[in-house]
Amino acid sequence: MKAKVINFLILSVIFTIITAVFFYPVFIKGYVPFPADLLLAEYQPWRSYSYNGIAAGAIPNKAQYFDSLRQMYPWKTFEISAVRSGVLPLWNPHNFSGSPLLANFQSGVFYPLNILYFLFSQTTAWTISVILQPLLSLIFVYMLVRHYKLSKIAAVFSAISYAFSLYMTTFLEYNIMGHFMYLVPLAMLAVEWLIAGKRWALFLLAGTVAVSGFAGHAQLFAGMIGYILFYITIRTLQTGSNFKERLRMGAYLIFFVLTGIGISAVQLLPGIELVRESARSPHPPEYFYSNLLIRPSQLILYLIPDLFGNPAVKNYLAPFSYPSKAIYIGIGAIYFALIGFLSGSRNEFWKVTAIITVITSSVVFFNPISFILFRFNIPFLSTSSPSNFIFMVSLGLSLAAGFGIDQLFKQKQAKHYIILAFFWITMSIAFIITLITHTQIVANNLIYSFIVLFFVTFVIGLLRIVKKKNVIFILLLVISCFDLFYFFHKFNPFAPKTYMYPPTQINNWLVQNAGINRFWGYGNAGVQANFATQNGVYSPDGYDPLYPKYYGQLIQASGNGIIPETFTEKTRSDAVIVGGYGQTDMVDNTYRLKMLSLMGVKYVLDKVENGSTPQTFPSGLFSKVAAVNDFNVFEYKKAAPRFFLTNSFHIYQTKKDFENAFADPEFDPRTTILLNEEPEIDLSVVALKKQATLASYSPNSVRINTKSDANSLLYLSDTYYPGWQAYVDNIPTKIYRTNYAFRSIGIPAGQHRIEFQYKPASLKYGFYMTVVSLILTVIGFIVFIFTYSKKPFKIGYNKKYES
Repeated sequence: MKAKVINFLILSVIFTIITAVFFYPVFIKGYVPFPADLLLAEYQPWRSYSYNGIAAGAIPNKAQYFDSLRQMYPWKTFEISAVRSGVLPLWNPHNFSGSPLLANFQSGVFYPLNILYFLFSQTTAWTISVILQPLLSLIFVYMLVRHYKLSKIAAVFSAISYAFSLYMTTFLEYNIMGHFMYLVPLAMLAVEWLIAGKRWALFLLAGTVAVSGFAGHAQLFAGMIGYILFYITIRTLQTGSNFKERLRMGAYLIFFVLTGIGISAVQLLPGIELVRESARSPHPPEYFYSNLLIRPSQLILYLIPDLFGNPAVKNYLAPFSYPSKAIYIGIGAIYFALIGFLSGSRNEFWKVTAIITVITSSVVFFNPISFILFRFNIPFLSTSSPSNFIFMVSLGLSLAAGFGIDQLFKQKQAKHYIILAFFWITMSIAFIITLITHTQIVANNLIYSFIVLFFVTFVIGLLRIVKKKNVIFILLLVISCFDLFYFFHKFNPFAPKTYMYPPTQINNWLVQNAGINRFWGYGNAGVQANFATQNGVYSPDGYDPLYPKYYGQLIQASGNGIIPETFTEKTRSDAVIVGGYGQTDMVDNTYRLKMLSLMGVKYVLDKVENGSTPQTFPSGLFSKVAAVNDFNVFEYKKAAPRFFLTNSFHIYQTKKDFENAFADPEFDPRTTILLNEEPEIDLSVVALKKQATLASYSPNSVRINTKSDANSLLYLSDTYYPGWQAYVDNIPTKIYRTNYAFRSIGIPAGQHRIEFQYKPASLKYGFYMTVVSLILTVIGFIVFIFTYSKKPFKIGYNKKYES
C-alpha cells in the first residue's frame, strides 16, 4: 500500500511538471490563461484606451474565447461577491433587465472547485481551475489505463493524448468542458473499482455524477450520464458468473448513478425550469447535418487539424467553427489507436473501449444513426452541438492508443507500415489539392503535419534496429508532446494580469452616477452584453444561451415593434436593443426610443467618432450630462423611472394587441403600463398624491416604500419570471406580467412597505431532492455492504492483457 502511495505521488509530480511546461506563461511570466488581450482589443470601453504603450484597440490577440469574456468570468465575479456578502446568487439584475443566475447551468454555483475563489484571488483561482482540467485528466486516464493492465508507457501516452487533445486545447479557457474531461474517466474508474471489490467506490460513483451535475454544462452532463450508463451496461454484461449476479451488480451501479443525479437536483430543477422558460430553440436538422456533425470528408482532420487554417492566427477558411471539428489527438496517437483497434483482442477492456467509442462516434459523426437522432427534438441534444461530445470519442481513441502501444512489438510490422502508408497517401493527396487550388495557407499547415508524420515514421522504422522498446516509446512520447504543445500554444491566449478588466473612467462614471438606472451605447459606443455584470452596473442587453423568453421577444421589438414568434440562431442567445448608427437613426427609430423608456434606460453613451450632431441627440429628448475622455453621456429625458405608481393601464390579450398598444403614439411608458389581465384591485379612483421611494435593491430582493391617497399599481421594470414573490406589508400579493416582460402589483391606498423576493420553488424542491438523495445514497451503501461480498467478480480485470 505504501509503495502504491509513493508511486502515485511520483506520478502526480511528473504529470504536474508536464502540465507546468504546457502552461509555462503562467509560471514564467505570471500570465493568466484568459483572453484578456481580446478584451482590450475588441470590446468597449476598453478598446478606447491605450495599454502598455500600445495604441487603443491594437492589442495583439488570438480572437478566441468570447464567451469566457462575456459570460464565465463576469458571472464568477458576481457569484463570488454575492456569496461573500452572505447571499446565494440566485438572480443577476445586471443584464437582461434581470435573469436567473444559479439556474443557469454554466454559472456552476455549486461546483466544488469554487472553493478556490475563496482561498485565492479571482485571477489565481481561475488559473488554477484551468490548469486542473488537463492535470486531473492526465491522472485519471493514467489510472484507468493502468487498471486495464496496460504498461506504464502506454498509460502515459494515452493520458497525454487525451489530456492535451485538440478538444481540450480549444475549450480549455471556457473553464467548463475540461472538467467533464476528467470526470468521465473518474466515473469509469469508480465502476471498475467497484467491480474489483472496492465498496467505497459507490460513494465515488455517486459523488462524481453529482459533481458533473454542478460542473456547468447541461448537455455534457446528460451526455456523461448516457456514457456511464452504456459503460455500466457493457461491463455488467462482461461481469459475473451468472445472469442474477450481473443484474444485481448493474442495479447497484445504476442506483448510485441515479442518486448522484438526485444529489445535483438543487441545480437541475432550477435549470430545467429555466430551460422551459427560456428562449432556447432547437437547431434545424439541416443545420446539424451541414455544420455540427463531422462528415466523412472531415476525418482527414485527424491527420491535419489545421487543414483549413487556424482561427487563432486568423487564417481560418472553413465555414464551420474550428472547435466543432477539434478531433485531433496527435498523429502518433491516432496511429496507435488504429493498431489497438485492429489488434482483434478478446480482452474485456479492449471490447468495452471499442464498443463505447463506436457508440459515441455515432452521435458525433454524420451517419444513419445521427441522421435519424437529430430529426427529433431531444432535450439537451437538439439545442446544442453534438461536437461537444468529441472528447468522449477522443477518450476512446486515446485508450485504444494505449492498447496499440502495448501491441507495437507483438504484431507483424507489415500492419504498421500499411497504416503509415495510408497516412502518407492521404496527406499527399491533400497537399496536391492545395497546390492545384493555390491555397498557400493550407499548404503551410500541411508541411507541419508532414514533418510530424515523418518523425513518427522514422521512429517506427527504428523498430528494426533498436531492440529496447522503451527507447522507441519515449521518442514517440516526446514527438506527441511537442505536437500537442504546438497546437496548445497556437490556439490559447495568455495575458498579463493587468489586462483583466482594468478600470476605465467611463465605467467608473456609470458606477458612481447611474444607480439602478440602465444604460445603453449608441453606435461605436455600444458596450457588449454582460460586461455590466462585471462592472456592477445595469443594462437591458444580455448574452446567454438561457434567458427568459418573454424578455427576448420584447427586446426584439425595439427594431420594428413586432413581437417575433420564434428565435433565430442569433436571438436564441442574444437579447439586445437594436443597434443604431448615423446622424438621425437615434430618433428615427421610435420603437427603440419607446423601448429604452419602457426599460428604464436613463443614460445613452455616445462616442466622438460617431460624429453625432444635435440632430442625433436633440435637446428635446436628450441632455448631455458628462464628457468622459471621448465618451459623451446623454440623459434620456423620456426614460421611465425604474419603478413608479400609476393608475393608467391598458389591457392586451394577444401579441398583436400588445404591438398595437406599444406602437400607439399616445402610449407613454412613463405613466402608463400594459397588462395582459385585469388587475384585481379597484383602480376607479385616480391617486392624485403618490410616491414611491427605493429602500434597498439587491440581487434577490427589492424593497420599495409607497405612499398614495388611492389604490394604484406599482410598476418595476425588472424581468417577470417564476419564483418572484411580492409582499405588501409582509402580506403576499399577486405579480402581474406587465409591459409584456416586466412586473407590477396592486397597492392599496396609504403608506406601505413593498418587497419583491426571489424564492424559486424549483430551488426548494431541488434542495429537498438533494437531501433525500444523500440519505438514499447512505442507505444504499449500507444495504450494499450486507448483501454484496467484497470479493471481486469473475472477470478479466486482473488478467494480463493478451493479444
